[in-house]
Amino acid sequence: MKETNLLTDFVIEEYAWKDTYTSDNYISLLNTNSKHRLLSEDSRTNLFNGIKNIIDNNGGIIQKQQMVALFLAKHK
Repeated sequence: MKETNLLTDFVIEEYAWKDTYTSDNYISLLNTNSKHRLLSEDSRTNLFNGIKNIIDNNGGIIQKQQMVALFLAKHK
């Protein structure tokens, strides 16, 4: 990364991992998303039931890749 007039010694650290969810845990996670919360109760129930059935019919768990990037620099 290029130095600027304000910052120097840039470092980028990336951390990756997989989270594993049961179908119930994954639906609980989806239910925290505001876009899902805005759906009508019937639409949300149908969507979540469909997702839960797919997960349960394919081993009962889902893995999601996660990554966080940490950007560090020194102030000049």
